[in-house]
Amino acid sequence: MVDFPVGPEPEHRVRKGGFRTKKEAEDWERTERPRLEAASRAGDLSAEQRRRAESQKKTLADIAASWLASAKGGHESGVPVESTTYDGYEGSVRLYILPQIGHTLVRDIDGPLVASFQRILVTTSSHAKTQRVMRHLRQMLNHAVRRGWMPANPASSVRMKADTRAGRSLPMPDHKQLVRLFEAIATLRSTATVDAARCRQERPHDPEAGIMFDGVARSWRSFGILMQTAIATGLRISELLALRWEDLVLEEKPRLEVAQRARQDGRIGKPKTAGSRRTVPLPMPLANDLRAWKADCPRGTLRLVFPSATGHVERYANLYSRRLLPAARAAGLTTAGGSLRFAFHGTRHYHASALIEAGMNVGEVADQLGHADPTLTMTTYSHLFPDAEEARRSAIDALSARVRGAIAASIETTKFGRAGTAVRESGTPTRRTPRAKRHFPPGRHKGGTTELKLLI
Repeated sequence: MVDFPVGPEPEHRVRKGGFRTKKEAEDWERTERPRLEAASRAGDLSAEQRRRAESQKKTLADIAASWLASAKGGHESGVPVESTTYDGYEGSVRLYILPQIGHTLVRDIDGPLVASFQRILVTTSSHAKTQRVMRHLRQMLNHAVRRGWMPANPASSVRMKADTRAGRSLPMPDHKQLVRLFEAIATLRSTATVDAARCRQERPHDPEAGIMFDGVARSWRSFGILMQTAIATGLRISELLALRWEDLVLEEKPRLEVAQRARQDGRIGKPKTAGSRRTVPLPMPLANDLRAWKADCPRGTLRLVFPSATGHVERYANLYSRRLLPAARAAGLTTAGGSLRFAFHGTRHYHASALIEAGMNVGEVADQLGHADPTLTMTTYSHLFPDAEEARRSAIDALSARVRGAIAASIETTKFGRAGTAVRESGTPTRRTPRAKRHFPPGRHKGGTTELKLLI
């Protein structure tokens, strides 16, 4: 490794990659170094050299500030990130990255430093939190690379082992809990329907009250079908709330197309990743329920399948507080503190676990869930897949048995001459033939027998 100046001051020096041979280094030292030093003293530096010198003064905290500002303003993607996404970025930077390595200069950020930071996270935080912070750090360093402040992202080569801890579980409902939840939804819908009828009977002069209860009953019906769709397809809640009727095929081979998602601010945007654009099959009973729901669905210009009562994009906060939480409480699926035992995303975990139990591989599950990278699928659900070591052992045992059987059959064939002459284990034929016509089976030679060994 050699240092070469990129500015008139001593600190304006950057590390440059090593030479292949000692002679190349000596040649550079003899010819290029004097030229660069002379240019440095004269202040004759190119714009690229000045930019590179300035970047060496930056710290990781400077990179973080630039990255957060870019994400909030949408300077690179053209679209600002959602508020919840930005809050996650800011939390990772403020609580984890800056306290540990925020003071590090750009020129000192390398793979070993990132790996050391990850080891600290693993020992002080959960596996999921460590994954999230490391993902944000990689995004931040990619931002620095795009700005020309770093030649490459040193975090790209730092990997994290999947969480294979015994007893690990995901926050998702089991089958019995889902049954209780749907029973509670049906009961709440029925109660709203009865209340609407009683209100019309007791208050005939106030039709608005009956209409209100009708709207509540319709909302519970919509929520029940939305939950069925979530479990049957594994869609994200943002994808479900942006689903349009033209995205559905409800006749032969029913299916849906994921083409957009609902943002936290109520606007419709592009899918989360390129892999999120996908076709998902629908079970026929659900297709029938959706077809029946279409006639009662609130109308709107967006033609959404699960809109608000006015036909606009339903906000997740409203769906959570007015539908999911009351239904979970009625089903007894909340903690002593009143919070949910699983979030809406638990339906997605439940769907993935059912696919894995059915024997689908990692790639197929990733396609169904819309993961851009199957690595994310394996990292999240590795504890649900069959034990890889046991699967390899079974495959090797089967291969061994097959090969040993083939070799054993070959040995049996070898024990008999080509004309059917039996051969003793000692190697001497039981019936001598004329020397000119005498045959020796494969693997044998005159005067003895070559030992055959099993290789597997």
